[in-house]
Amino acid sequence: VRIDPKPYLFALFYAANIASMALLFGNPTNLIIGQATGIDPVLYVQWMALPSLVAVLVCLATLLVYFRRSLPNNIELFQVDANTALLDKRGAIFTTAVLALTLLLLTLSPYLGLPLSLVSLFSALMTFGYCCVSYPFIKRDNVEGEYQGRERGGGGGLAGEKGTEGPRGRQKEAA
Repeated sequence: VRIDPKPYLFALFYAANIASMALLFGNPTNLIIGQATGIDPVLYVQWMALPSLVAVLVCLATLLVYFRRSLPNNIELFQVDANTALLDKRGAIFTTAVLALTLLLLTLSPYLGLPLSLVSLFSALMTFGYCCVSYPFIKRDNVEGEYQGRERGGGGGLAGEKGTEGPRGRQKEAA
């Protein structure tokens, strides 16, 4: 299946940049403005949520019109075994917790008197530290073996599933 990646890359790029204006800590410019003005993060979201939503919707409509000829009518999804795709379940849980704590602390930072940069640095160091300590212990054998098995025409999908092998793994046949 050949799909033109440009519409999806443009949508990703524009959505990330436009939607980031909705939160005070959505992008570095907002962080600088927030620290310089001392604006309350909740007040900032109250003012910026609606303009951000409108901008995202206008951008989406514009991209749909612009790329209407490039978008396929349907896309075949690849089957992924979640047990082998996620190499470090503890790491996923840890980094999700760090992200949630970071967002909470960034929101509460004006009330706690914490600089936004300190909160961000703390979160980055926590994640970096975890990666440095845990990386040597992550088991990669199963995933590499799974990938090699697919290259030889073996495994990769769920048992009893019809499908074809493609360059990126098992593809589900349209029913």
